[in-house]
Amino acid sequence: MDDRSRAATVKNELRRKEPSRPLETPDAKAQRLERERAMIEEARRDIRKGRYIPDHEVDAWLDRLVNDEPLPIPGIDRSRL
Repeated sequence: MDDRSRAATVKNELRRKEPSRPLETPDAKAQRLERERAMIEEARRDIRKGRYIPDHEVDAWLDRLVNDEPLPIPGIDRSRL
């Protein structure tokens, strides 16, 4: 088996493992993209207003979770709002 046929075999195997998705109509795609754009804009507004949890706090929380230590649910620092 040469490299091309080996690559084709791997590609076909990957395709078989992907879940099949229903076809999306152009109108449905446009609606989905508009919803996604709106969600991204909302997230950007939240970040600009300081409504986010810093990475180091999430990492510390996850470390405590993995080690089975008691922990509060991470939240937004209200003093930044």
